[in-house]
Amino acid sequence: MKPRGLVCSDRAPSPAVRAGRRVRAETDVGSSPAAFVGAGLDAAQRALGSLRGRPAVVVGAGTMVALGASALAARGAGPITVVNRTRARAEALADRVGGAASGIEDLSSALADASVALCCTGSAGAVVGTRAVEDALRGTTFAGGTSLFLVDLAVPRDVDPAVREVPGVAVVDIDDLRGRLEALGGSVAEARRAGEIVEEEVRAFAIARRAARLAPVIRALREAGDRAVEAELARSASRLVSLEPQEREAVEALARGVAAKLLHSPTVRMKELGGEEGDAAVRLLIDLFDLEHPPGV
Repeated sequence: MKPRGLVCSDRAPSPAVRAGRRVRAETDVGSSPAAFVGAGLDAAQRALGSLRGRPAVVVGAGTMVALGASALAARGAGPITVVNRTRARAEALADRVGGAASGIEDLSSALADASVALCCTGSAGAVVGTRAVEDALRGTTFAGGTSLFLVDLAVPRDVDPAVREVPGVAVVDIDDLRGRLEALGGSVAEARRAGEIVEEEVRAFAIARRAARLAPVIRALREAGDRAVEAELARSASRLVSLEPQEREAVEALARGVAAKLLHSPTVRMKELGGEEGDAAVRLLIDLFDLEHPPGV
């Protein structure tokens, strides 16, 4: 069984989370979670110096965050604050590492006291945004160094990319740690495959969104096909009257099958095409089949 090292939460999957789960299930990118944690904390030490005695925050309560909290404690960081949406899970992990627990609503105040933070939740969107970080650092005097180092090990990212622009803040994420993946052997190909999986999920998401938007056109196209079949069957009724019921059903099924087959390819292609090319194809399809133009399409 493939290790599930990067699993951070059991939240219901969004398209972004589903892509992350596929990466973990179909590649070895998540097979050495401790290596990712170590690489992230090594980067923090290069920026901050020793982590001993430095206050730390971990955001989440899954496997990666537990590893991160233990690794921080092993490097002498502390005190350690565990931040999670579910207070009970935060408290359970905090008890294991001798730290304190805090709710996600107190993220800014927790970061205000921290030098390093490690994040890995199952959220579909950013958990650590610019406002939370700016509030945490308000009143801090910068001398060109790093005051807060964020290690983002979530897939998709927990830290908003805009946070990188906040003065005094440094961020590393999974992409930044790709050099560490190379040292694990065979990881370049795995990282490439992970990128392909993300691209596949993005395409599938785009097609699903477009299919939902084009549903009225697709429905009108199928209804036009049904009307054509019914009209031809009615026109040929006198020639079909001598058929047995089963034979007549076979003829009707054949007619409907041919119509569905003919309409299948343009329907699929209409979903796949995007941008101006896709819009032009939809307009052409509406004109060619003399469909009523659905509102909003």
